[in-house]
Amino acid sequence: MTVLEGIQKSAEFLGKKDVESPRLQAELLLAHVLQLPRMKLYLNFERALTDPETNTYRELVKRRAQREPLQHIVGSASFCGLEIAVNRHVLVPRPETEILAELGWQWLEFTLQRASGPAQPEGWTPTALDFGTGSGCIAIALAAKCPGAHIVGLDVSPDALDVAKQNATRNNVADRIEFLQGESFASMALVGRVTPCAPGSDPTDRRARSDAPYQPQFDLIISNP
Repeated sequence: MTVLEGIQKSAEFLGKKDVESPRLQAELLLAHVLQLPRMKLYLNFERALTDPETNTYRELVKRRAQREPLQHIVGSASFCGLEIAVNRHVLVPRPETEILAELGWQWLEFTLQRASGPAQPEGWTPTALDFGTGSGCIAIALAAKCPGAHIVGLDVSPDALDVAKQNATRNNVADRIEFLQGESFASMALVGRVTPCAPGSDPTDRRARSDAPYQPQFDLIISNP
């Protein structure tokens, strides 16, 4: 079976199973099996698939026909230009979530610009909480797009946090994100290193106080529950 024949047969099979965009799905799965960019498949239509490649491809197509998400099958998803690993322990990032993340890093950048100048306390950084971080996609996007911010990612699932930590390392932002396990503000005692200003006050009034009572407040709380 050639590459083209494999794509055509798989697309027909997926179409009968009412999988959306069956041709695209078939191409993405085969590109994953062959470790090629999808567009390079078009230059290799006449290439014969080996028996191991054919068997692997068939198994992946069956999984997709059973409604397993494509991203779980290939193991990753693109989010805000970043590669995010996903598996059964986390949800697949949705395209509309990129809009939420963009609004988040724009707000953090605005906060940094507002606090710039002689009034800014030494060492001050804006802090954001990604509540229910899952794969860590939002927290990682905030850290990547706004390097001057400190990000906290909270999730109740230890398996999800393992994925998030791996993604943070993979995208070189692990040093700017603090991942914590829990489902409420009470889970974040480790964050109580900073005493925020009162609501409505200038954020530059905040001062670091290691002896301060814990107050889980942030410049930004963001979530895609």
